[in-house]
Amino acid sequence: MIKIQEYLNREDADTFLDSLANKMWENLNKKREDEEYYENSLVKKLVKLQLKLEEENYLNDYANNDVDKFQRQKNFLDYLIEDGGSKLKELVVSRPQRLLELKTEILTIVNQDDFSEIVRGKVKQTVFGNLLITNLFNYKAFRQSQFSYQLLVDANIENTTCPYCNENSIKVIDISEEEDEGKINKAYLDLDHFYPKSQHPYFALSYYNLIPCCNTCNSREKGDKDFCIETHQQPFYESFNDNYKFEISSRTVIDGVTDSLKLIKNEWYRDDFSDRDLKLNQRYQIHLAKANTFIKHYLNYYKSKPPRALDWKEAVLKDVPIEVHEILSKELGKMYKDVYEQIKIE
Repeated sequence: MIKIQEYLNREDADTFLDSLANKMWENLNKKREDEEYYENSLVKKLVKLQLKLEEENYLNDYANNDVDKFQRQKNFLDYLIEDGGSKLKELVVSRPQRLLELKTEILTIVNQDDFSEIVRGKVKQTVFGNLLITNLFNYKAFRQSQFSYQLLVDANIENTTCPYCNENSIKVIDISEEEDEGKINKAYLDLDHFYPKSQHPYFALSYYNLIPCCNTCNSREKGDKDFCIETHQQPFYESFNDNYKFEISSRTVIDGVTDSLKLIKNEWYRDDFSDRDLKLNQRYQIHLAKANTFIKHYLNYYKSKPPRALDWKEAVLKDVPIEVHEILSKELGKMYKDVYEQIKIE
């Protein structure tokens, strides 16, 4: 519920993440000693995909015998390969704002229905969209690689909470055995495609489009909903903490209990559908009892005569992230911090 850059708590957070994005590009495009790309590199895969356009059955199999659709597909691949694949690289390494610009550029070359269509109310990827996912932007292969896990460790996201909800933990665990030659990591988390790969397959391997999160947010709530930085909170782009706040009833300090825990969007903030689409308000209602337990313990500490020891206070505040960058390090950290700010006794 804060920007991942804030969680990293380092002055060079943006450039540091850029370095990881470029590291990802280099891993996806390994070169031989003679500086030629390996056959399984993105650049080589793109060249092979262009050659596939020349196959006799391509027009029928991937463009429904539609010459205009075929031409759009060809123009799209040409766009990716221009300047030695510069646009292809941009798709992998660009920050969220640039990804939105690239999306706009791409949709002037091809139509959205070239990638996906709605069938019986559900998003279905077209054969061309699937071709891109399987033959070029192969996310499945990347996700199964040890490199993808190490990238999370390098970003210090191996033991934190989901940046969408701050409710569930996400982890990367070293499962190496003594007989293993190298380190083997296993990720207990999802990588959500902020722009869904079913509709935007060209973002399937974009570093800043892959959000480490919990299964509840990714699979159960978000799914194929078409998020965008103009309508939803993107954890690499802005901080949920700046735009939303958990509020409790005003009588809490008097009664020592609240019957209301609501997630409120700041009045001045743009229309945003993160709360609605991830069902955050509803999900947090089950934590009302935890909020009340915290309130009770905190107020009891200050009512005690004589005052209790400081270590008792530390125990009461153990779940409260005092600093913003600590929010993702504690489950329900934002809830506890917002409640604390409303009942705090100076």
